[in-house]
Amino acid sequence: MKNIIFFLIFNFVNNSFNSGEVIYKIILPEAKEIDESKYPKHIIDQVKKINEERSRFEFILTFNKNISKYKNKESLNQSENNEYKIALNTFGSEEIYYNSSEKIFIKKKSSELIRSNNTVNWKTYNESKKIQSFLVYKATKEVKYSSRGKEKKKTIIAWYCPEIPFNFGPLDNAGLPGLILEINDGEISYVANKIKLNKTKTNFVIPKGKTISEEEYLKKIREQSGY
Repeated sequence: MKNIIFFLIFNFVNNSFNSGEVIYKIILPEAKEIDESKYPKHIIDQVKKINEERSRFEFILTFNKNISKYKNKESLNQSENNEYKIALNTFGSEEIYYNSSEKIFIKKKSSELIRSNNTVNWKTYNESKKIQSFLVYKATKEVKYSSRGKEKKKTIIAWYCPEIPFNFGPLDNAGLPGLILEINDGEISYVANKIKLNKTKTNFVIPKGKTISEEEYLKKIREQSGY
């Protein structure tokens, strides 16, 4: 009976909406106390301003049934000061596209187009909660990353909504049977703050041009920086 209800909900939503938009807000870990005896006041004030700028960042995911686009949501309230620019660098300013039929990510960083395949196998759970009145379920995946020359692993936690059957999400997270409304990497959470579904289709195109792999891009960066 549960499967029949899910099937009816899936088809109702899938046939009613052709595109959508999600605004994600940032939830940062609590800032560590700064020992004011060790640093000049202007340095302490700048660090506080950078953290304030970071907490105000929002990101936007737009999608239709086949393609999604994820990027930083520009705000007129954020001035182009040094603190804003430093905060922006901590998140990155790339645009991330995902083609669901080909399971391919394209990241646009400046003039570079970086291609990667979505080969991740998510592990899903029965654990659930609500985000913006939508029932979401927990899923996890393990990813490898480099830190100070050492390869490490971390667990990414996603909360996805089967009621909204688009398999997209923030950053380079996709492939679950429902829209991802929250991502947590252990330090930062991206949580859906506004959700808008449209009956009309939003059309946009993945940038075309020469692409390089993530490995080739990282190698190029290391060579340019002399490491």
